[in-house]
Amino acid sequence: DARLTGRNLDMLFQSVDLDGSGLLDMKEFEQAINMELGMGLSPEEVQATFNRFDSDSDGRISIEELITHISAHHPEDDYCLKAFKVNTDFDWYSTAMDPAKIDVPMLLVHGRRDKVDRFEDAVAFLNAATSKDKTLKAFDNLRHGVAMDMDAPL
Repeated sequence: DARLTGRNLDMLFQSVDLDGSGLLDMKEFEQAINMELGMGLSPEEVQATFNRFDSDSDGRISIEELITHISAHHPEDDYCLKAFKVNTDFDWYSTAMDPAKIDVPMLLVHGRRDKVDRFEDAVAFLNAATSKDKTLKAFDNLRHGVAMDMDAPL
């Protein structure tokens, strides 16, 4: 029983918003549906789904449109949308963890093609931790979900 939380939705949206516009075009939406979520929809099914989410018919889907559609069709508790900050300011995510409180051994695995968390920010996070035992493993061709990045070139 996998549930899409507000944080997961935010991370998914940011990871496929390739141009950083805060809006998903058809190509970005298809990547979210078929590559990131692994739904395997046909081009026709992707288009139909895109059209349902694109409530203002401008050819782009905003995070607000996505949340409005999901919350209208699914119980709010299933998707934890109460806790999701609905706007395009995602600074709350960067303050969610305080590295100064981490004093246990750390292994940070990071994809350099990560569009959600910049590599430089991951290094700064690791360096700010008070742990004496810190290891960073970076992979040039991997993105955000390093353990699930099946289509990345080796």
